Amino acid sequence: MTDTNDPPVFGASVPRMLSVPESSTDGFIVALLQATDEDFASDQSHRLTYSLAPTGRSVNRPFPFAVTTTQGSSALGAGQIVLRLQGSGLASLDFEGAQSEFDAIVTATDNGTPRCRQRVVTIRWRSCGTAHV
Repeated sequence: MTDTNDPPVFGASVPRMLSVPESSTDGFIVALLQATDEDFASDQSHRLTYSLAPTGRSVNRPFPFAVTTTQGSSALGAGQIVLRLQGSGLASLDFEGAQSEFDAIVTATDNGTPRCRQRVVTIRWRSCGTAHV
C-alpha cells in the first residue's frame, strides 16, 4: 500500500465571508490564513503557500487584494490577505460605490501531489467599525 499525499485543509481559519472597514488603507490585514496538512506529521519538509484570485463577478474588475505567505507560528507556513489599493484601479474603498463586494478563490498549495485545496470567499466593505475574520 502506497501512502498518497493529502491535500491541505482549510478549517475555520478562512471564513466564507470577510469584511473590511471603508477607512482601511494599503497593507490592512483582511484575514489570517492557516491550512493544515496531514502529511506534515510524517514529512517535515511539507510547506504550504497561499494564493488569491478573483472569481465570478470580480473577474476583469479592479481587485484590491493580495495574499502573502509567511512562516507564521507554524512550520507549515501561514498566509495573510491584505488590502492593496495601489495598482488595483481603485483610489479608495467606497461603501456606497458600485463595487462594494468581491469574490475570490483562496488556494493553499503544498509541495506534494495532489497539490492544492481551494475555498471561495466573499470580501465586503463596511462603512465603519473594525474588520472581523
